[in-house]
Amino acid sequence: MNTKSRRSLTLLGMTLAIGLLLPGQAAAHCDTLDGPVVADARTALAQGNVAPVLKWVRPADEKEIRTAFARTTAVRNLSPEAEILADLYFFEALVRIHRAGEGAPYTGIHRNQRLAQDDSLDVSRCAEGRFAGDLPEDVLGLDTAC
Repeated sequence: MNTKSRRSLTLLGMTLAIGLLLPGQAAAHCDTLDGPVVADARTALAQGNVAPVLKWVRPADEKEIRTAFARTTAVRNLSPEAEILADLYFFEALVRIHRAGEGAPYTGIHRNQRLAQDDSLDVSRCAEGRFAGDLPEDVLGLDTAC
């Protein structure tokens, strides 16, 4: 094997090793609004049935998800604003618990595959009266441009 081939193989091996050692955030799409966890959450809410999302959490966490689902469904029909807030609450709870079950950190719910921190839909920011994400700008008069 010549020197050029060895260098290429070494570079390829190092690139693969670095990729494997980096945190899984680059491939994590379960914490995005267009990811499979939130898609199943939307289905569950539309059907009024928590079952479609239980596959995303450990059996030990099902009670917490069922409680969050019950709270969400209890208020989401009060108004369009309540529906948005309730849905975000449920998405946040589900994704947070799912990520914990994977041993991964929860960094908020993101708009899409881009995982930039400023794209976060972290519901804990409700107290600040601000959201980022795909919300109508007139919802409760909140600033959605975080």
